[in-house]
Amino acid sequence: METKITLEQILVAEQAIAKLGESRLLPAKTKYWIGKLIDTCSHEVKRYQELRVEALNKFGTAPENPTDAYTFENGKRAEFEQEIKDLLATEIDLKLVKLTLDDLDKTELSAIEMNSIGWLIEEGGEDE
Repeated sequence: METKITLEQILVAEQAIAKLGESRLLPAKTKYWIGKLIDTCSHEVKRYQELRVEALNKFGTAPENPTDAYTFENGKRAEFEQEIKDLLATEIDLKLVKLTLDDLDKTELSAIEMNSIGWLIEEGGEDE
């Protein structure tokens, strides 16, 4: 199934998806689809990080000490923030198989993690 999600949704769900990938209790078919999802999300996160650094260099001044923050002058911070906001709103088409709550029953995801992958959970069913 094709699903459109934003880059921001991927970033928010990254840890929960990784935790799903570590679960030994999921059926092999579900593990396969989660593995493909992890591959796709990892690629998108890496690309986001590259573009974020490009934007930092475009609008800000790199610090001399790598542990310090970039500095921005003359409204450049607002331009940087807008560029990142626009980037995070980018929609990505993902081919995925949605999971049911039963699939996730033994994964030990927290409520916050479950919420972050809401777009991955198939809606419907008697228990909702």
